[in-house]
Amino acid sequence: MPLFMDLHKAGDYAVKPTIEEIKHNHIADLKTQAKYGVRFIQYWINEEAGLVFCLMEAPDKESCIATHRAAHGNMACNIIELKGGDYQTFMGDGRPNEFDIAEHMEGVLDPGNRSIVVAELFARANDAYPFIQLKETAKKMGGREVSFKGRRMRFVFNNAFDALKCAQAFRSALADRMENHFEIRIGISSGAPVTERDSIFADAIQLGDWICDICKNGKIIICSQTSTVTLSASEGSTSNIERLKPADEKFIRSIMPVLSSALSGGTFSIETLGMEVGISQAQLYRKIVGLTGYSPNAFVQELKLRNSLRLLHQEFGNVAQIAFESGFNSPSYFTKSFRKRFGTSPLDQLKGR
Repeated sequence: MPLFMDLHKAGDYAVKPTIEEIKHNHIADLKTQAKYGVRFIQYWINEEAGLVFCLMEAPDKESCIATHRAAHGNMACNIIELKGGDYQTFMGDGRPNEFDIAEHMEGVLDPGNRSIVVAELFARANDAYPFIQLKETAKKMGGREVSFKGRRMRFVFNNAFDALKCAQAFRSALADRMENHFEIRIGISSGAPVTERDSIFADAIQLGDWICDICKNGKIIICSQTSTVTLSASEGSTSNIERLKPADEKFIRSIMPVLSSALSGGTFSIETLGMEVGISQAQLYRKIVGLTGYSPNAFVQELKLRNSLRLLHQEFGNVAQIAFESGFNSPSYFTKSFRKRFGTSPLDQLKGR
């Protein structure tokens, strides 16, 4: 049967439930589940955030809803279906206690949060070694590969400390290649398995991707939640680590959907972006330069060129098709810009040279 995971918010209750009340609800679910063909497996309690996540097998979402309604009436605010091996990849080997509550090895409650490391490499198309090295490094440090598409890799870690140590190990392992037409950018985000969206860790993955997009070559940028947890971490050098403040994160979440639309040929102007974000053009300019090192227009151009390189490595199509897909109206201008940025032509990249 399909696997589902739901989200319960303490804020949705008249009185915040205690752990004992949450256990009581789970026992009621177990007594009722057979009637609806559901099997509750385990659940995660995040006391600090007031969140509970239930994992269950069921014929469909409606059966999950019906079980909760009949058992105790405390309804989830969202239920998502887990695709393929999503659960094992993201959550790892859970350790439910006698009450089916997920715990860490030391007996501490597992709140369900995970950290996502997003690493993007720009290297010669035929150089597979860095990607192999990153995969091996992440595996040794407890990371699980989420996806690998184009030049971008994502790994999930059970805790933020391991995610940060792995990111530092990535950079150290590839430091000797950075001066030879090689670039690496790393973003780290943390979050809950279920939010208001329809896939597991959707918010954390999206933020991790955006952080990686704004990251400068050779840098590691970590989200505010990861930063709070790892503030005392002293593993390795911290000179290349940038810690986002909540205000920075809010700004990134507001501008990146607009800037990303330029990749599909959407129009962009700093005036329009400033109005949508609600700040002056001067403030907008300073913030984007401060975060990315580029002016707004130059950053959009950079996003287009990075996207085109990913598409070339994915063999999306010919040079003209990739140019248009990346938001360039002229293949010749695209080729000129690409050569200036990467020191090689799109055609050579397409051929793997």
